[in-house]
Amino acid sequence: MRNLIAFACALLWATTALCQPYEVYVSDTPNFGQPPWQILKYDENGENPVVFITENLAWPHDIVFLEESNRVLVSNYNSGTIDRYNATTGQYVDTLTSNVIAPTRMQIGPDGLLYVAQDGGNSRVRRFRLDGTFVDDFTNPGISRPLGMAWDRFGNLYVSSYDGQLVRRFGPDGRPGQFH
Repeated sequence: MRNLIAFACALLWATTALCQPYEVYVSDTPNFGQPPWQILKYDENGENPVVFITENLAWPHDIVFLEESNRVLVSNYNSGTIDRYNATTGQYVDTLTSNVIAPTRMQIGPDGLLYVAQDGGNSRVRRFRLDGTFVDDFTNPGISRPLGMAWDRFGNLYVSSYDGQLVRRFGPDGRPGQFH
C-alpha cells in the first residue's frame, strides 16, 4: 500500500511538473467571408480574448505555428495566400505563397513539408517547403471541398470532404487508396 501511495504521488507530481500554460488561438471569420476578420488569442482557460492578428487577412481559415522560426502561418481563403506573421507580436511578415486557390486546412507533414488543402481549383492537397517553394500537387485526383487532414503511423494521409461526406485515404506517395 505504501508503494502504491508513493507511486500515485510521484505520478501526480510528474503530471503537475510537466503541465504548462498554453494559449488558444481562434480564426474569427464572421458572416461567411465578410470582414472584419481577425485572429484572437485566449488564455489557457479559454478566457480573456485579445486580438492577435488583423493585418492582411482575407477570410482566414487555418493557423499553423512554426516554433523554430517564431512564425505563424495563416491560410487566407479569399486572397489565395498563406501569410507569415511574427508568433510573438502577431505582426505581418510576408506572404509565404500565393500559389493556392481558396486554401483551407494546413498541416506540417511527417516529411516536414507544409500540406495545404485547396477548396477551389482542382481541390487537391498541395505541398510546399517551409520557405514557400511549391513541391507538388500531392493528391491526384483531388477531393471535393477538403476540410481536414491527418496521418496514420504508416504515412497515409486521410482527407475529409465537406461536400462528399467522406474520408479518402492517400498513400505516402499521394495515390488514393481504399479506406477501411
